[in-house]
Amino acid sequence: MRAAEYDGFEHLKRTLFWRDGDMIVSLAAYFDASGTKAEHKVWAIGGWIAEVDQWSRFCGRWREMIRHAPFRPEVKPEKRIFHSAELESQVGIYEGWTKTEKQTFQNEAFTIIEDLQLFPIASAIIKADWDDLNVRLPRLKQDHQGNYFVHTFHATMKNVQEWLRDQRFEASVNCVFEAGDLGQPEIERALRRAWEDPEDRKFLHMSGWRMTGKHVLPLQAADIWAYESYKHMINRVIGDRTRDVRYPYRRLYRNAHEKYQTYWDRESLTAMMKTYREFEAAQKNRR
Repeated sequence: MRAAEYDGFEHLKRTLFWRDGDMIVSLAAYFDASGTKAEHKVWAIGGWIAEVDQWSRFCGRWREMIRHAPFRPEVKPEKRIFHSAELESQVGIYEGWTKTEKQTFQNEAFTIIEDLQLFPIASAIIKADWDDLNVRLPRLKQDHQGNYFVHTFHATMKNVQEWLRDQRFEASVNCVFEAGDLGQPEIERALRRAWEDPEDRKFLHMSGWRMTGKHVLPLQAADIWAYESYKHMINRVIGDRTRDVRYPYRRLYRNAHEKYQTYWDRESLTAMMKTYREFEAAQKNRR
């Protein structure tokens, strides 16, 4: 008898105590990071939020997409995933793919995301601007001082919070981040602190969190939006603003998504610091 195929998403559902048919809306958000090498100019976190039922349907379709993708025989089944950066250059597990094979694989992934109406959320920051401004906000969060990893994490979580409020969802979210990225210790520490503080947990609407690998299929979709948010920041914020928006971003992005994509450059970071200083001054005057 053939052994049952391991399903990372179903395993995660069990560990987080999600049940099919729950009367309360169960939401999950999956996030990945891009720009994780020291030489990269931008650090980005991106991903998608949806109901657990949407994610279950996503996994069925995504698994079939991977199964029928034109991976070469030497690529072991457990190594067959969607990874945007390698696919872009047709290297690694995509070595030998034709341009048509690459584009077909991408388009099938984008169609699944569109059909299931996953909602994109992201935050990206120009590393040099953060460093040059010497951002110091120690009273907001213990980790926030001088740490662009955690600033981007909190900005992403704020976007989740705003999305929930705008959707009028009385629900909490299980937040899943990919493990192994640069910045993982800082983000994991911030997640743990938020989870252990009842006020923060309630404020962020967290019902659970986990860091895991790309064997959990929704993290492969998160990889797409993290990478596209990174490239959008490089091309349209740092680079020439008249440059064409990349096809994947243009295809998956809608005007309704704009509020939940935050791009931090020198101007926006300076404005944030000014607001914080004014807040601090007002707090002192009340004492």
